[in-house]
Amino acid sequence: MKNFLRRLSVLTLVAAMLVSALPLNGSAATEYPKSFEAVADGIDCHTSTGNLIIYPNKTDSVRSIKADEYNFEPVKLMVFDASGKLIEVGKNLIVHSEGKTNSPQEYLHIPAGGFAIAFKGGADNHFNAIFEWALEGGMIYNATLSVLYDAHGAYDEATKKITVQYSNVGTASGKKKFLFVGNSATYFNGTPIKFKGMAEAAGVPVHLYYCTYGAAYLSEFANENHERGKAFRRAMQTKYDYVILQDAGAATYEASKPAVETLLSLINENGATPALYGRYSDKKTPDERLSDAKVKYDLYTKLSEDFGIAASPVMEAFVICTNKYPEINLYADDTSHHSKEGSYLAAAVWLYTYLGIDPRGNTYDAQMDAQTVKALQECAYEAAAIGYFNPKVVESESTDDSVESITEATEASTDESRSDEDGDIWIYVVIAAAVLVIALILIVVIKKKK
Repeated sequence: MKNFLRRLSVLTLVAAMLVSALPLNGSAATEYPKSFEAVADGIDCHTSTGNLIIYPNKTDSVRSIKADEYNFEPVKLMVFDASGKLIEVGKNLIVHSEGKTNSPQEYLHIPAGGFAIAFKGGADNHFNAIFEWALEGGMIYNATLSVLYDAHGAYDEATKKITVQYSNVGTASGKKKFLFVGNSATYFNGTPIKFKGMAEAAGVPVHLYYCTYGAAYLSEFANENHERGKAFRRAMQTKYDYVILQDAGAATYEASKPAVETLLSLINENGATPALYGRYSDKKTPDERLSDAKVKYDLYTKLSEDFGIAASPVMEAFVICTNKYPEINLYADDTSHHSKEGSYLAAAVWLYTYLGIDPRGNTYDAQMDAQTVKALQECAYEAAAIGYFNPKVVESESTDDSVESITEATEASTDESRSDEDGDIWIYVVIAAAVLVIALILIVVIKKKK
């Protein structure tokens, strides 16, 4: 009997070791399948020095470098945090000067303990590939933007060697496909990427597509003879789940309505769900922004009612946040485009409007402090669930039936995902049980032979 128990204990231990060796979802540390090395031409020097320059931040606070100090106009940029994680990419930063006005971002900001690299065409081709993968098809000019692409960088100051590890590019399979149509009010500062980050933090995988151009009007996309109209029709050859429309700041109802009508016919043929992005004001002063926000609210509300499609009230979120948290700057250096905070605020409103997901408590923070993130999430919820110019009477935290139905669908998808994970765990349990049963059978056979 003692030998039997001893053998059983040994076999049980072996079975436990086998199960523990099996890969559970999320249990393994991040492993990067690819990496490369390159030697920089200098550290903290002018970009004319060479094709690859390192800019470290050895302090415990953000390091801000003015674009003309080292001339960031002809280069692309990558920013890594203290852990080495790639958090931003950008290019062609300039300052306001004669002949160069309305620069949206005049400074490169490097987080405490992190570093940035500037590179040109002569640098290793891997840098440009990672830059494009991080953009995820988006547009960028004269600025940096937050990214989600999984890459890690490190450098050796003595040898000036940079090591970058990076992941395979994700596919659209099994994800909600969003096509964004509009101009820089959409793509600037990576607002769609922040939306994706928040959606995926809430359990909804998203894949991004763009049909965006600087200063574009929806009437241009609607015109089949316009280059932008041709681009939109080419984009419609791909199947989407959602298509988001945003018009120019100076657009009028008289011009927007027929454009939206034309675009909706093409979107309906595609089978996607159309929605509107009610953009923020691009005016310069607080009074101008408030009155212009009301104009935009009226425009997108009318379009929403005319066509029976959702419109995200980002313009209201900007007004609410400005009133409640004036210390949060929602505008970029040109005081016209949105800042990183403004970008996050817009993305949070999209999250509620398009996916029915409450942004409050969302864990994606775009490398911003917790207090700012919480304030932006609260303002986004207030704008989307209650409103500012024509506020809804809210008796409880519940939203209207249409939003609830979308939320329920999202929760069902999340529950299904959790169910799949539970199923994986049960597979391991069954394997362990099978090993134990085989062990017992072997012991019985051995005892009979004896």
